[in-house]
Amino acid sequence: MNNLKFYTRNIASAALAGCVIGMAYVMVLSTNWEDNLIRYGTYGITILVSLFASAIAVGGVLLNLNKQQELIERRHIAARAVLPITLSRLHKLAEYGFETVLDVPALREGNPEVAIKHLKELQISSEDLTQIRECIEAADSETQAWLSLILAHWQIQESRLETDLLDNNIIPKDERQLASAGVDWLIIRAMISHLYDYARTGSSPSHTLESKELRIPLRIPKFDQSELAGAQTRYKEFIEKNGGWSIDGFRERLKSP
Repeated sequence: MNNLKFYTRNIASAALAGCVIGMAYVMVLSTNWEDNLIRYGTYGITILVSLFASAIAVGGVLLNLNKQQELIERRHIAARAVLPITLSRLHKLAEYGFETVLDVPALREGNPEVAIKHLKELQISSEDLTQIRECIEAADSETQAWLSLILAHWQIQESRLETDLLDNNIIPKDERQLASAGVDWLIIRAMISHLYDYARTGSSPSHTLESKELRIPLRIPKFDQSELAGAQTRYKEFIEKNGGWSIDGFRERLKSP
């Protein structure tokens, strides 16, 4: 940005100075000063005025671009300032999604309105979506990728949970399947946790998640702990064999049915 400001402030004067020096150089080399003054005076002034006007126009465009860049940076700073709060809300929602998945059998047997209530509570608010979008617009490529992956995985898991709760034609899942679905929400929570340093300090997140971030919450519904531990182990093994814990690996797995 500093380079842009420099050229914005000096391009017009530099163009004018260059033209004047060039014409003076030609005139000095010539032996007939009087003819040169007449010859270059008529056309030279016209050229100088045109070049100077063009330089001012270009400088105006660069100045406008500079102001737009500054506006984007200010919006990014403002969005990142509230991002820790947004991430904290999403972190809690992801854990709520994990708990809801494990409680699917009870929700299916109960009042459908209760299941719909759970689904509505898992929706990301428009306010949080706005903050995430503004960060995606101006953040570095690594942060953009992780934020986009969070939204993509969230939509998939929310859609699957809606099917599990409301589609009476599907075969109910057993505990092994429910445990695997719950771990999917823990992956989203791990992605969210991965961005806390960026939200607080602005430092770019690494390209790869740490496998230790995939941990089971302490507070969970009544569920077979061994199934959860087994699902956690299976998921880690699956990830390590299919692209790893990197951004590219998670992107590739989005293509899976």
